Amino acid sequence: RVPSLDELLALYNKQWNDEWYASATQLDSYYAEGTRMLRAFYEQQERDGWRVPRLIEHGVRIRIEHAIIKGQIDRIDQTSTGGVVIIDYKTGKAKTALDTDNKDQLYLYQLATQDIAELKALGPVTELVFYYLEDGSRQSFRGTAEELERYKQKVLTVVRRIESRDFAPDPNPFKCRSGDFRDICEFRQL
Repeated sequence: RVPSLDELLALYNKQWNDEWYASATQLDSYYAEGTRMLRAFYEQQERDGWRVPRLIEHGVRIRIEHAIIKGQIDRIDQTSTGGVVIIDYKTGKAKTALDTDNKDQLYLYQLATQDIAELKALGPVTELVFYYLEDGSRQSFRGTAEELERYKQKVLTVVRRIESRDFAPDPNPFKCRSGDFRDICEFRQL
C-alpha cells in the first residue's frame, strides 16, 4: 500500500532527529529541504506510476578473494522481463559525469546479485541507477564484465595497501572535499 503524502510527511516528522545540527537555523533549513524532497519524490512517483520495490535497505556481504566487502542496497526493483534494477538514492546534486569512483558502490551491488543466491534468483541486473532526490534526476548504467573485474582489482589493491600498512596520502579534490579528516589533513586538496 502506498501511503498518502500526509502519512509520509507525518512519518518523516516522527522519525526526524533534531540533535545533530549546529544551529536552529540549520535544523530548520534541513528539515524544510527534506520535506521539499519528499513532496517532489512523491509527486514524481504519482506521475510515473508507483512501483513496489522487491527489497529495500538490503544488506549484502561478498567475498573478493580473501576480502569481505559489505554494503547496503537502498532499493531493488524486479522488472517485468525477469531482471532487477538497483537504485541508490542520493540527497545531493547529480554529477555532471559519472566516473569509475562514482560507480564503484553500484558495481559492488551488481557483483552481489551475481554472488548471493537470494539476489541471483531475482535475475540479472538490467540497470544500476543513482536517483538524486534534490532534483529528481536519474543517472543509470550497467557494469560490463570488464568494469566489474577492474572494480575487483581495485578492491584487492586497496586491501593489499591496508595489509602492508601503506597509508601514504592519496589526495585529490573529490576525496578531500568529503573526507573525514579534511580539516586537519596537511595533504588535502580542496
